[in-house]
Amino acid sequence: MAYSSRWLSYDQDDRRRRRREGRRKWPWLLLLLLLLAALLVAGWAWYENSEGVDLAQPVAIQTALPALLTDDAMVVYVVDNSGSMEDKLLPLHQALHEVAAKPTENSEIAMLMFGSSHQMLFDFSEPDAAPWDTAIPSFAAGSGGTAMFLALETALEILPERQVCVEETQFFVFSTTTCRQNRIVLMSDGFANDAFVMSGTPMSPNLSAQQEAELLQEQSSLEVLIVERLVQSGTPVDTIAFGIDADEEGLRFISELTGGTFIQAYY
Repeated sequence: MAYSSRWLSYDQDDRRRRRREGRRKWPWLLLLLLLLAALLVAGWAWYENSEGVDLAQPVAIQTALPALLTDDAMVVYVVDNSGSMEDKLLPLHQALHEVAAKPTENSEIAMLMFGSSHQMLFDFSEPDAAPWDTAIPSFAAGSGGTAMFLALETALEILPERQVCVEETQFFVFSTTTCRQNRIVLMSDGFANDAFVMSGTPMSPNLSAQQEAELLQEQSSLEVLIVERLVQSGTPVDTIAFGIDADEEGLRFISELTGGTFIQAYY
């Protein structure tokens, strides 16, 4: 009986031990199942969101560029149409279509096209009402220089000096006031030569070393002057550098000093 009692006790202890070990395993199995479920949900969400997106296009154009047009803003798009943009027209058009499709609230946009000179393609409009169908085909990369800083100066001048504030009534009683931030978005490969354009002197190997040095000094002085005006106005300039041959250093110089965002749009 003693042996029988002892073995019965061992058997009961063994069953209790197995039950405890089983209970310890269940939380880990539950966590594993939850993790697998989360991965399945994330994978399905990615698949759903990827439909209709050309994955061959760079992230900078597909996602980052449209996001620059934020809500509650007065935005001037300053877009390069100089000769150096000739091989960048397709991604430029795609980028502008992305911007046109970006829904925004309480914002207005205007657009300047520049090369040797610049012109207003449309004045401040709500994004949905802007004439994108006529503006986007205007970019055909004509020959000529890149008077980029003169275009930035004009963009600053057409932005309102005082913040535009809009009052909205909610629930028929309460009202809220939202003020729009001035902002500039510059889209270019960045090779500015305003001083050469203003002097009517093309950049060519026929220039003497002294002529080139003087014009480059004028260009540097103009760039510092315009950037200082932008900084003093508190207007951020977001810069998008098109192509691997873009002047990344020059465009970063503008965005970093003005508090904007720099994006390298490879394609």
